[in-house]
Amino acid sequence: MPFVRPAGLAQDDTPGIEPVLHALQILPKRYDHVVLLQPTSPLRLVEDIDGCIDMCIERGSPACVSVTEPADNPYWMYRLSPEGFLRPLFVQDEIPDRRQELPPVYALNGAVYVARCGWLLEKRTFLSDETTAFIMPPEHSLDVYTEIDLQLCECMLKQLSVR
Repeated sequence: MPFVRPAGLAQDDTPGIEPVLHALQILPKRYDHVVLLQPTSPLRLVEDIDGCIDMCIERGSPACVSVTEPADNPYWMYRLSPEGFLRPLFVQDEIPDRRQELPPVYALNGAVYVARCGWLLEKRTFLSDETTAFIMPPEHSLDVYTEIDLQLCECMLKQLSVR
């Protein structure tokens, strides 16, 4: 590595984009694209990374991020009022009764972020209305944030090594 990340960009509360922007500004060579691979996504495959890069380039998009269909559709989610009552996230008369009729939704899975360097330096985010989505299967999309996530990941990796 041609430089060390400054201590101010290595804190628990450092926004994830800041080290990427710092790297782009400090590297002596200029690149066309940057690819961010977070360590909390150990099940992504080379095909997922290449697919996200290819989609960004082929579609002429300034950015592409990986997403997956969440296990739970947010159209059937609620928040709690200050008094502890359930309040729907969406207007209920617009929500189908059957799961099969719910509109498809996608969640960022944190596995792959790709962007044109100049665009990223200007926008300071991978996400905009110009960002395209690369859809990854759920089995590649596990985000390891908790002990249970780690255990699930280890189990999945053991299953893969048995095959």
